[in-house]
Amino acid sequence: MLFLIFIGFLIFLILFLILILWNYQRQIQDICRQIAFLEEKDSNMLISRQFDFGGIGMLCDRLNTLLLLRREERKKYREREAVVSEIYTNLSHDIRTPLTSLDGYIQLLEMSIEKEKESQIAFLEVIQEMDIILEKVDKEHKIEDGIEKQKILENIREYKKEQKRYTNIVKERICSLKDLLEEIFTFTKLKNDNYSLELSLCCMNRILKNVIFSYYEDWKKQGIAPKLAITEEMLFFMGNVQAMNRVLQNVIKNALDHGETFLQISLQRKAENLELIICNKTKYPEKIDITQVFERFYKADKARNKTSTGLGLAVAKELILQQQGNIEAKLKGTMFYIFIKLRVKEDL
Repeated sequence: MLFLIFIGFLIFLILFLILILWNYQRQIQDICRQIAFLEEKDSNMLISRQFDFGGIGMLCDRLNTLLLLRREERKKYREREAVVSEIYTNLSHDIRTPLTSLDGYIQLLEMSIEKEKESQIAFLEVIQEMDIILEKVDKEHKIEDGIEKQKILENIREYKKEQKRYTNIVKERICSLKDLLEEIFTFTKLKNDNYSLELSLCCMNRILKNVIFSYYEDWKKQGIAPKLAITEEMLFFMGNVQAMNRVLQNVIKNALDHGETFLQISLQRKAENLELIICNKTKYPEKIDITQVFERFYKADKARNKTSTGLGLAVAKELILQQQGNIEAKLKGTMFYIFIKLRVKEDL
């Protein structure tokens, strides 16, 4: 009797194990089918299971973790693609416009040169005729010919002025294109996850004074006398000199392009940080969206700022973040402020 019970129990155990193995195999096959489906389809589904024993639960959890990481990478990749696509779209538009202008100005310049040649030939012919006339006519006629000669000289001078004006416009457009391409290259490079600045000990006082000095002629032309408040304490930080130069140049250029004659720059120490404030007065504060000033290709007044790339402050923000700093903008009435904070390096 006991033997029959033992045999029955053994048969039951074998059948139970077979059932478990069959379910286990079916679960593995189901997981394989789900993986194959997820490889072919871009789906947000996760791998499901019917039971957790035998390592199935742990296997599914690890696979789902990998799937989530893969989706996050795909999301970042799509975002980068969207950024690149937007950059190329804006780039093609921003380059096409000045290139069209360049083509028109070059044609005008060629016409101006051609007119100048014709006027020079006409002038020589008139001179030759005048030499003949002066020998035959009286004093009154001499005066009239002299007046005509003066008109011709004035026309030639006017043509030369037009030629110079068109040449300056062409140079300005070329510089704008160069700045735009440089800003796009820098911004794209900074958005690359594998890119990082080489940081070293930098003196903010020295960097700021050098940049301020470089803009002396620009301020003089625009009649700007910037108010400076730079601390005597030498403030050092871990950063990159070239990057900080670029940040200051972009912020100051933004103030020159969008501001009026008032500009104030201050550098002070606040606790463990250095604080740099650049403030300028704006003519149209209502056109500034303070939440968008650090976004790429943002322009407060597109019609008024044709030479602006719309990337200056976006690049400045990325460079500051690369140096473990913080940058923010505020608008108080007609005054536009840029605040830059970096941690002071004490151990020298």
